[in-house]
Amino acid sequence: MKNTGKGKLVTDNETFQLFIDGELISNGKYNMTPSYIYPSDVAEIYLINTTVSSGTYQLRLVGPYAIADTLTFTV
Repeated sequence: MKNTGKGKLVTDNETFQLFIDGELISNGKYNMTPSYIYPSDVAEIYLINTTVSSGTYQLRLVGPYAIADTLTFTV
């Protein structure tokens, strides 16, 4: 995920909600690194490997102020 805003963004499970194929993923099943990013910086999202099996999925990340983005990925 990329910080396209104007300030520092905390990248934790309290700031963002993650959905895969419309299902909310519980906070303990993913994390992001680094713990904060500045404008134009990028953070990575890590899923616990038991969360998805092989296949194609839609991931939706919802952040502050309900700003969201969706991407399709294949495992």
